[in-house]
Amino acid sequence: MLQSLEVSESTYQRGRNQPGGMKSEEAKRLKQLVADLSYLKWGVWDCITHAYVDTVISFANNLLMRQIHYSIDDQIRTM
Repeated sequence: MLQSLEVSESTYQRGRNQPGGMKSEEAKRLKQLVADLSYLKWGVWDCITHAYVDTVISFANNLLMRQIHYSIDDQIRTM
């Protein structure tokens, strides 16, 4: 069974001998890593959101500039 899970005998025995399966320092470190991962996920989401908003604003500005340009061209042609 250990071979199918790719776990060594010493790792299995160490896990059985530690009450609760984890030392308190390891549990604290795991909790901190989970918190850091959550923070990173929000940071990435924030970057994606800002990039999306910046892209939409840029697109809207370009569209507006084209409309102004076409409007000016139309006014010049009608003169």
